Amino acid sequence: MARQARMGLRRLKADLDAAGQFRSARSEHGARLALRAAGRAREQIVFCLGAGFADLLYEEAVAYPASWYVVIPGKITGPNIASIDFAMGEPGYLAGVAAGTARAGKRAVAGIIREGGKDLFFSRAEGGFIKGFEATVRRGKVVVADGPAGVPGLAKEGVRVALDTSEVTDPAVVTACRKAGILLVSADPTLVHTAPDLVLGTLRIDLGEAMSRVAQEVWAGTMTAKLYRFDLGSGVVSFTLNRSNDAASLPGVHDAVEKARADVTAGIVEIEELGW
Repeated sequence: MARQARMGLRRLKADLDAAGQFRSARSEHGARLALRAAGRAREQIVFCLGAGFADLLYEEAVAYPASWYVVIPGKITGPNIASIDFAMGEPGYLAGVAAGTARAGKRAVAGIIREGGKDLFFSRAEGGFIKGFEATVRRGKVVVADGPAGVPGLAKEGVRVALDTSEVTDPAVVTACRKAGILLVSADPTLVHTAPDLVLGTLRIDLGEAMSRVAQEVWAGTMTAKLYRFDLGSGVVSFTLNRSNDAASLPGVHDAVEKARADVTAGIVEIEELGW
């Protein structure tokens, strides 16, 4: 997400003529120094990207009331602290519906590939993916594999589509899925171009759009200490079918995803958000 954050700063320049600076911190001490530097500079809004900012902000932000601090992703608030939360369970649900519709007669099983660690932004899509698949496929189930070594096991289970929530997909996962004949729902946007035959659809977060919307509230003087939650209807989080893929191009897949999208945005289907 660091690349998207840099793009977000350029977006703020274009939308609001706002000057921005990207600071990288590799330790708690470095993050503390960066927060203090932004506060002393009286920067109007400081986006804090990544885990571990909650305790630091409760300690540091109070000393700099002229600045707004926004945690991404987060759920904390304070006098001059807000958070941005992405409801990734909702696009995950659409991905599960797509996986269930595109399984093309295979057994009622889908997969999740975990590449180590827990992705801070996209891993929450897993709960929605499971719910969407199970809602589409009678007696459907979802099995989990660890990294590329687990992909052959998914194939033995009869998996046709698997979810990989890594922001950068391991090339070994791509190779293993191609060999096993498994399509991917990916959070890595580059795969649509480098391996279009394998990508059923893509999960996406438009971080720049989220940053711009919150920054506009600061500029307008309407900013409040609250949780800014971006769901499927916001246009910030999304699931997009890869129409160049034969399975994604099936009319039934497109129709099923669009119906699921309408149901989610209308509140007919509610996706239980899992923890971080």
